[in-house]
Amino acid sequence: MKNTKYILLIILSFTLVNISKAQKSKPINSGFVFIDGKYIEPPYVVKIIDDKLLINKQILKSIKKPINPPKRVIVDKFPGYPPDSLNQEETMSYKNPKTENFFFADVVTYYVNKYGIEEARNLFTEYYCGLPNINCIQTEPYIEVKVENYSKPIIIAWEHFYIENQNQKSKKELKEQFKKTKYFELKTISEILRNGGCVFSINKEALKSIMGTKRTSKEFITKGIPIINNNKLNDIDKLNTLKNDFGFFDLDSIMLKFIEKGIDTTYLNKRIQ
Repeated sequence: MKNTKYILLIILSFTLVNISKAQKSKPINSGFVFIDGKYIEPPYVVKIIDDKLLINKQILKSIKKPINPPKRVIVDKFPGYPPDSLNQEETMSYKNPKTENFFFADVVTYYVNKYGIEEARNLFTEYYCGLPNINCIQTEPYIEVKVENYSKPIIIAWEHFYIENQNQKSKKELKEQFKKTKYFELKTISEILRNGGCVFSINKEALKSIMGTKRTSKEFITKGIPIINNNKLNDIDKLNTLKNDFGFFDLDSIMLKFIEKGIDTTYLNKRIQ
């Protein structure tokens, strides 16, 4: 009898641990979800299990566990300028060959350490927008960068480039950070759906480009999906049109996978008729 009670206690404890790991939303009847080219019907239950974010038991994305970043080399000399031979995209992702840090992070770090944060903001904005291969539209209060074949500028807060030499976190701190990240992911996706927005995923990777309201969702469903499913257009034309008309800003390689898959509208048509 004691053994039976002991076994039941173990099973109960194991069940409670598993339940505590899972976090989920209440059923959501608004919004639209597209996973691997298929429309998922509501109601939607957004759920976190371990390191996976799921909608209606289908994986939307994996959530990366936080790790301690490598200690950065802190520059004490002005890094100079990236090579003029680089195009805009290469310039924005260029790394300092002397430190292996992102180049602009080193520039900002140098300015902050020497002049303080307020002056560094002005100096970096002037420096960044003065580069010959960076097309800045506006400098206050953010840096707006015009990208080729993209109708809307990319908005960059200058602090984006300022990466502090973070102290190494303990296992407990990393665990707590991961817990907060999962809660934020669940809350964000749930809120987008409650607002009537669209959520997209391809190959277990959620697209950053989200139609966040009923209005933008309707525009995407009535105009965007026909573009994706139009066999008369090539994939590059589809990609550029989606960027211009709907503000998709994911990597081209991810977007092309999304486009190549197409979208099955069978069940979607029944809902919007």
